[in-house]
Amino acid sequence: MVTMLVTVAWLLLPLLLLAITYRRRPTTSPRRRLPPGSSGLPFIGETLHLFLPSTDFDLIPFLKSRLRRYGPVFTTNLFGKQIAVSADSELNHFLLQRDQQLIETWHTDTSAGLFGDVDINLASVHKYVRFATLRSFGVQELRERRLPEMERRVHVALGDWSERASVEVKHATATMVLNYGAKLVFGYDPQQYSKEKLVDLYSSITKSLISIPLKIPGTTHYKCLKEKEKAVKLIRNEFRKRQQASFSSTKEPSKGDDFLDHAIRELNNDGEKKPYSLSLTEDFIVNFIFALNFVSHDTIANIMTLAVKLIEDHPLVLEELVAEHEAILKARESTSVGISWDEYKSMTFTLQVINETLRLGNLGPGILRRAVQDIHTNNGYTIPSGCGILIAISAMHLNPETYKDPLTFNPWRWSGVSPSDRMYKDLMPFGWGMKQCAGSEYARLFVATFLHVLVTKYTWKRIKGGNLRRNPLLIFDQGLHVKFMEKEITQQPPSN
Repeated sequence: MVTMLVTVAWLLLPLLLLAITYRRRPTTSPRRRLPPGSSGLPFIGETLHLFLPSTDFDLIPFLKSRLRRYGPVFTTNLFGKQIAVSADSELNHFLLQRDQQLIETWHTDTSAGLFGDVDINLASVHKYVRFATLRSFGVQELRERRLPEMERRVHVALGDWSERASVEVKHATATMVLNYGAKLVFGYDPQQYSKEKLVDLYSSITKSLISIPLKIPGTTHYKCLKEKEKAVKLIRNEFRKRQQASFSSTKEPSKGDDFLDHAIRELNNDGEKKPYSLSLTEDFIVNFIFALNFVSHDTIANIMTLAVKLIEDHPLVLEELVAEHEAILKARESTSVGISWDEYKSMTFTLQVINETLRLGNLGPGILRRAVQDIHTNNGYTIPSGCGILIAISAMHLNPETYKDPLTFNPWRWSGVSPSDRMYKDLMPFGWGMKQCAGSEYARLFVATFLHVLVTKYTWKRIKGGNLRRNPLLIFDQGLHVKFMEKEITQQPPSN
């Protein structure tokens, strides 16, 4: 027995020495001084630490322990890549203001496998992304066309949910948001697809988004890629059907003038002058639609789900929300009309609730970029060219120097705060600077509309679930199961 243990020890010794050498290798050179940190174990770095969960709104242990040990800027190794992590507000604003000058979009191998070269944040397609997204989800389009459609969609969904014993809120809201958004983008009708529902495919992808990128049958990443293939095939079939119709004299009137129609026309007229330089292809259009639907539906559904939990947990917040929205109803000349744009902009407390939900939600640790040149920080460190950068927005959102009692849900903290205040500047749930999500107003409007209908027409109670966990994405253990109940005296759904 002793002999066997000695043999095993000698076999493991070289690996142990390699790990120590790798972990303690110098982080300085005559020309540059890297931020402090650790490279972790060979090959995998500190990736396993990233997945240690937290069970509340606080930072994941990976960030919390390293920020305490190294300060607001440190280096690590994740998924075999060197990464500098920054929770420094000043540095993060500096970097994001110089997107494409000092930094560029970058992703883990898992995300790259899902979104490929047409990820909606890549610099090469940025102008097209903003052009196309704002055309379908910009303020003018939201005000003139989308708001009434959104409200009708919310009325129908909540009416359906109220007839059930309970619903799992994340899945229910994801279904509502995705079915609506996908219809706007490529005319998606879930009734036409009895076998594969888009929301179920996206749900599987979401659950396995952060995983070790091993394309081996049975692994989480492999399953994720297979689900992506099914979703892309569904979108591609619709593209080819439309493309074929575009070459004939007929056009399907039921699809309307959606994003896919515009994209196909632009593809077919590639020689015409456009407000972007990108040459469209079938693969780009199909993958762009996949990514756009994925990002928008998951973000909005998470905000809605978290808001339902937080509002129920804080009766005073619910009371003030109800008062604000009842006042809007009373001020209307007719009870048969829906929300107007002016009413939406007057929802002061509602928007404070949304801000606070976004601040606490922190759906992920931050956003990834890569240095395109050496970056010199004010504290004497250098982030070398080619190094990945995690801009730790979650740490900024929970910084006690900016937000008093940062783990407390307090919508009133936003009362009277100027957009130029640091509280607003550091609130970056949709990104910041050049790359701020072009659909951020769409997300806020959808959530505000949902809350308006919810608090004026319904009450609700939790049946089970609702416990939060981050590992590192925010999820609900066992979901959030809720019973929605229609109030006795209700406003009639809008007829417009």
